Amino acid sequence: MKAATTETLGQRLARLRAAANMTQDELADKASVAVASMRNWEQDHRRPRADAALRLARALSVTMEELLVLPSSRPSRSDLQDPPGVRALKRAWARAKEGERQEFLKFVKQEGANTRQAEGAVASKARSSRDELKKKSGKKGK
Repeated sequence: MKAATTETLGQRLARLRAAANMTQDELADKASVAVASMRNWEQDHRRPRADAALRLARALSVTMEELLVLPSSRPSRSDLQDPPGVRALKRAWARAKEGERQEFLKFVKQEGANTRQAEGAVASKARSSRDELKKKSGKKGK
């Protein structure tokens, strides 16, 4: 489960409490903690000890992970890894000689130009088809 990257523990506690339709007083009573502690936790002035966090999680009917999972500023390992095709391309690039690299770059530029030409032709054809449909629908309406 991924946590919201900007949600603090206090915000998460308040959100879970609201989702359970409880006031701070009701949750504090159900979790056997002081109301003042609840306020401090929701305002992020303090953090609950492990035993209090466990009682809060039980009172809210959530897991400890759901209650305490902290946002990470580090991206996950899977977010850092390139797809297999990109990794293979990087390995090939590293092994290639300068002339091969220049030839590859020339090919990519040429293919990019060809792709732009093809996209332009497709867009032009789509406009023509749309215009034809408009004309036909206009004739039917008369």
